[in-house]
Amino acid sequence: MASIRDLKSDVKYLVSEIVSDCSNVIVLHPEKKDDVLGLIEKALDILDSSLDKINKGDKKDKTYFNGIKNEAIAAADDIYNKLRDIVGAK
Repeated sequence: MASIRDLKSDVKYLVSEIVSDCSNVIVLHPEKKDDVLGLIEKALDILDSSLDKINKGDKKDKTYFNGIKNEAIAAADDIYNKLRDIVGAK
């Protein structure tokens, strides 16, 4: 892990990509808007919880920050799987 600043930036980027992809799905499939908005809320929850954990962490504990990174990636992966199910892609 390079720095805490980079980790925050990576989490923000990850969430922004999720929101962007969800927005594209809403434009293409307006009938699925409510389901997709729920995923956007989950993505914003990931952002909030990850930034809170980062700010509360011991600056020297690299395993703690790697855990936060892995949790955010796993949660984003889960959101993308749900988005794929909503769209019906295989």
